[in-house]
Amino acid sequence: MPRQNNHMTEKNKNSSEVYADFTMSRIDSSVLGTMTPSQLRAVRDALVANQPFKRHSFDIRGTLPFIFASFYFVILAGRDKRRKTLDKEKRRVFEGNVSMAYVLSLLFLSFVGAVVWMAILLLLYWVKIELGMDFLPNVHFPDLFQSE
Repeated sequence: MPRQNNHMTEKNKNSSEVYADFTMSRIDSSVLGTMTPSQLRAVRDALVANQPFKRHSFDIRGTLPFIFASFYFVILAGRDKRRKTLDKEKRRVFEGNVSMAYVLSLLFLSFVGAVVWMAILLLLYWVKIELGMDFLPNVHFPDLFQSE
């Protein structure tokens, strides 16, 4: 990555800037070559703003070397900032469920309406038969389904 104008030495960089520089160094040089200086600055600024090492007020990380293996440990503590995110996610899911409930209600009511109309038509047909009405002489409903 091109050197920034602020002439910071490695000792003066905070952990976010070190993280951003390391991440930028992992990008393939052919990809970096296609980016303009303003694009590179924007990507680096976004990485610095992310501040992955400033999220917890208490952050202890280390490794425990043993004879055959090495294990790492992380102890984090700080103010719970997840509540807003969890509430937002719950609200999004609830709104999605409400939308789905409207769709399912519409489908259910359409099905019930179709069944009610079928029942009304069958009732009217039965009344027609009982009263002996014959709108089309020698044509009956069951005859429509018989093959000759």
